[in-house]
Amino acid sequence: MKLLLTATLFFVTLFHTFGQNFFAPDNSIPVTENNKTFKYPWAGGLNNPQFGTIDLNGDNIDDLVVFNKGYYNGGESVLTFINGGTANQVDYTYEPSYADDLPNLRQMMVTVDFNCDGINDFVTWDNPAVMRLYTASRLPNGRLSFTDSGFFTYTTETGNSTNIFISAVDVPAVVDVNGDGDLDVITFSAAGFRIEYFENLSIESGLNCGDTVGFELRSYCWGDVSEDGLSREVTLFDPCGTPKDGDLVVGGNRHAGSTIMAFDENFDGLIELVLGDISFDNLVNLRNAGLPDSAVITSQDTLFPSYDRSLVMPIFPAAFYFDVDNDGRKDMLVGPNTPRKGFNQNCSWFYKDVNATGDVNFEFQTDSFLVGDMIDFGEGAHPVFVDVNGDGLQDIVVGNRGYYENTTSAKTGLALLINVGSQTSPAFRLVDRDYLGLSTFLTGNAKLQSVSPAFGDMNGDGALDMIIGDHVGKLHYFRNTAAAGDSMQLVLAEAEYKNIDIGNFAKPEIFDVNGDNLPDLIVGRDRGNLQYFENSGTTTNPNFSPIATNANFGEVNVKPNLFYGESTPRVVYLAYNSQPYLMVGNVLGNIAVFELDATKRYNGSFTRVDSVFSGIDVGEYGHLALADIDNDGLLEMVVGSSKGGLNFFQDTGVVGLAEVNGASNLTINAYPNPAAGNWNIELNNLTANVAVQVDIYDVLGKMVYQSTVTPQGTKDVLPLALSVNGGVYFCRVQQGKSNVVLRLLAQ
Repeated sequence: MKLLLTATLFFVTLFHTFGQNFFAPDNSIPVTENNKTFKYPWAGGLNNPQFGTIDLNGDNIDDLVVFNKGYYNGGESVLTFINGGTANQVDYTYEPSYADDLPNLRQMMVTVDFNCDGINDFVTWDNPAVMRLYTASRLPNGRLSFTDSGFFTYTTETGNSTNIFISAVDVPAVVDVNGDGDLDVITFSAAGFRIEYFENLSIESGLNCGDTVGFELRSYCWGDVSEDGLSREVTLFDPCGTPKDGDLVVGGNRHAGSTIMAFDENFDGLIELVLGDISFDNLVNLRNAGLPDSAVITSQDTLFPSYDRSLVMPIFPAAFYFDVDNDGRKDMLVGPNTPRKGFNQNCSWFYKDVNATGDVNFEFQTDSFLVGDMIDFGEGAHPVFVDVNGDGLQDIVVGNRGYYENTTSAKTGLALLINVGSQTSPAFRLVDRDYLGLSTFLTGNAKLQSVSPAFGDMNGDGALDMIIGDHVGKLHYFRNTAAAGDSMQLVLAEAEYKNIDIGNFAKPEIFDVNGDNLPDLIVGRDRGNLQYFENSGTTTNPNFSPIATNANFGEVNVKPNLFYGESTPRVVYLAYNSQPYLMVGNVLGNIAVFELDATKRYNGSFTRVDSVFSGIDVGEYGHLALADIDNDGLLEMVVGSSKGGLNFFQDTGVVGLAEVNGASNLTINAYPNPAAGNWNIELNNLTANVAVQVDIYDVLGKMVYQSTVTPQGTKDVLPLALSVNGGVYFCRVQQGKSNVVLRLLAQ
């Protein structure tokens, strides 16, 4: 909801800082393709989905959580969908705000009701190769809160307590194996070729369900089966040899990863498994004919479900079991578990259990569950707003890393979304997934990969031209031969433009940095810094040295780890400030903001005014574009990610998150948020023994709370209990010359 401009002006004046307005997700802008209207156009796409359920909104209906695994730690993302609960229907509505309530998930996600309180909890991976449990509870306002309940542990033969091992690439099963009412663990051993069964000791210890995360290793060779990693089949009736703690030294070849889905296929009280393996493109169903506490696998289906359409998913499928369509029977969803190697479009297979009673009978429904209702360009999405057809409306051109062809190759190009709405009500039609035919373009003798476009008038004729960056660090110049204001006619004018080579993954922006009315180039790259190329030519004949004018432009670097940053620059004049800003996406899906100070274009450091703009996190590889596409004086923003889709954000006109003045790393967080006036304000990176002032204002600038505290350390939590009406409030925290503003929502 857009609030009064007077409120915005109040806060900009009050804080004398980077007047960052809060950008909120907006999924109302329609998108069509070939007469199909996308149901979740701006959900951001999927590549490596893992699926689970939890009642997000407290209506006693399990909703859907989709965890998209990233290539890098920290590159994960979570999508949340509210289940309407309509019987016998897939009935989900994309509601991204609920993702903010969920705990930090890494590498894998399993949702189970571990403590038997009627709300599902989360099991995830954590360092060093362990399973971490987050238990859920319901707040008075109906939202969820999570408690870190620690690691799953077990007692070894030598009496030592140690963590249950889980590889970062595995997905375990957390399921009641022996029917005693608490949840056990089935997972692959550290050696990776045998299945271990850990029994939950809560009930056996006289405790309530889930009161302990302590387990007992009941079998180091569950089901009497083993894998060698070289065959689709598992070895049945394996004698298993002598048990060893963690199965680290028993013979066999270690493989790199497996996923496990547990279910009772024929409802006889025995657990069957569905395995996915990193070496193969299939699922294997292991059928149990033993006892609840002593499984014996007697048969297997190596092309499961061979009685219907067998799953074929290049490299490492992972299966998940829950009721997808509200018919009371659990179904199966499958996604690829290895980033960058498998399907990046047809990556979400839905098998419905079509039996109303009796044995499970999976029937294939679609290979694009959810993702088929999103705009998705395979892997990677690099958007830019530009009027392509000269109708005065902002269209979107999107470069991508590529559509899956095989495990080592992808089809790269540009997509074109034409704005078919009006000046005040945008709507988009996806008209071309290979705009300009770039999928056949060669750079040298190699196919073009990872295209990132930018537009600007390079030759002074008033018409916007295009420069694209590619995966090997080269730029390519396409001249617009149409007259200014006409529909673009882009033709290749110079491949490997001016012999510029920035290393890898060039992402250009065109902007007159030094104010000489000549377009300069700012180019992002894989290492996370920016390179500046100053135009030394004329209005009609641009010229650039192949050597960067400044290879460390503004000393900007958005690299979160030792090697990769994937900087994507956009220069923006925000509607409420005449200062140009560099907004830079990075490898973890965040956006950093810097003041673009032209006096420091050759050397010196730009002031960083925000590290996580508006709290936005799209997962991995954030690529952004901004424009006022509905002529309301406020900016809209699309952000692409490695998942291949786009997220849409609307400037709310309300001053929001992370307004920072000064060099302090002072940060604040509020939980729960939204709340009914009872917030905990978490303060981090404080200076000990220096007074902190906390003020809260409503949207009209009226102070409703003020307090001063003196922290003893670098972190503090201030509980608030305010009697306020529902709506938007702002919490300002000041320590010394630094201040931070956080947007609070009152219910």
